Amino acid sequence: IAGNVVDGTGLHGAYVDGGSSAIASNAFYSCGQSGIRADRCEGLSVRGNEVDAPAENGVSVSGGRQIDISQNTVAAAPGVGIFAQNADKLAIAANEVSGCRSCGVFVKACDGVAVVTNAISAISGDDSQGVSASGCRDLEMSGNTLISCNAAGITVNGGEGRVADNEIVSPGLNGISVISATADVVGNAVRSAGQAGYYLFCASGSSFQGNAAEGCNLGFDVVNSHGAMLADNTVVDARLHGVAARNSDSLAVIGGLVSGGGGRGVTIAGGSAPIKGCR
Repeated sequence: IAGNVVDGTGLHGAYVDGGSSAIASNAFYSCGQSGIRADRCEGLSVRGNEVDAPAENGVSVSGGRQIDISQNTVAAAPGVGIFAQNADKLAIAANEVSGCRSCGVFVKACDGVAVVTNAISAISGDDSQGVSASGCRDLEMSGNTLISCNAAGITVNGGEGRVADNEIVSPGLNGISVISATADVVGNAVRSAGQAGYYLFCASGSSFQGNAAEGCNLGFDVVNSHGAMLADNTVVDARLHGVAARNSDSLAVIGGLVSGGGGRGVTIAGGSAPIKGCR
């Protein structure tokens, strides 16, 4: 399916079910459901399409494997810009997503998923996320730019993976949230978060290394995250504390820099934490 203009359909702009397909260089405007929908495909490429103002999601994928969603532009979806569930070997790369209400990219129960080098902005719903992963394994989120997401820039909820080298500006709540998951969070930069640059809740065993938070309410907010490690991170001008931890036994806070701010550099309550080499 290539080179088509689809405008004002009552259902999906394009729909494929099963098999191997390529959907490339099309334009989908004001479709009555999702711009592009694909179910149970093995060997699917969705590349270089434009989706504007669908009634549901921009691109929606359910099931299948060996799926590439790249270099698409999605705008003004009331649901999710790019949504995928129960898919294996999935790459979502170099897309531009803006003005959606629920999430920019949402992946659920996927195994072997890379969400990389996407540009996501103005995600405006009450609980909206720039990129959200729920229950995924072998997850990689790296090199994304996320600007003005109403709730969180990136959320990992359940599962395990790596979050690296993302830039997040002006999230309404947290820059990166790890909730009931284990993640390696490395080399990210968060600016002007309404709550925490980095939020850990039941993120036991997670590692946060070499990250930066600037102008956030809290640099790191750590809750019920036993055995987590914060190492070589930088917090500048936090409105409250650089690191605030509660009920997190064996938390390690090592080699960080906390500069400026309106409260404590590191504050620990209800748990034990070695604090080493912080400046």
